[in-house]
Amino acid sequence: MNNILPHNSRGPSATRLNYVYPYEALKPSNVLATQEIFHLASLDKIKGVHHISTIAVFESSLYLVYIWEK
Repeated sequence: MNNILPHNSRGPSATRLNYVYPYEALKPSNVLATQEIFHLASLDKIKGVHHISTIAVFESSLYLVYIWEK
């Protein structure tokens, strides 16, 4: 049995990122999906949730420095 739940931005329930869309358009895939992950993690035996964020990588200042140095 798996004791962790990975939560990332791939697959049919992927989170959405758009700096122009209103909150209401992004809430189902971001907020509500995250709430459901926490709900699933709390059923029966409590499981850890590991969030994997590609935006944290590609929008970080370290990534920009890496790109400019190449």
